[in-house]
Amino acid sequence: MLAHEAEIIITRDGKAVAKLVRVREPSSRPKRFDPRAHARWQDKVNRGGLVRLVDEFLTPDRAAR
Repeated sequence: MLAHEAEIIITRDGKAVAKLVRVREPSSRPKRFDPRAHARWQDKVNRGGLVRLVDEFLTPDRAAR
């Protein structure tokens, strides 16, 4: 019946208690993670340089030991 109707309302004692609606499956699967494309994106964002934020904070801690 949902193939013909957009929605069906379920009632109990004259009050609407639920609504059945048609849910369509997504037309295609999401793209898989591509590590090479991600690496290209990181190079573009970082302008080709490496991010050394971790080293900036770890070096003083390591020197204190």
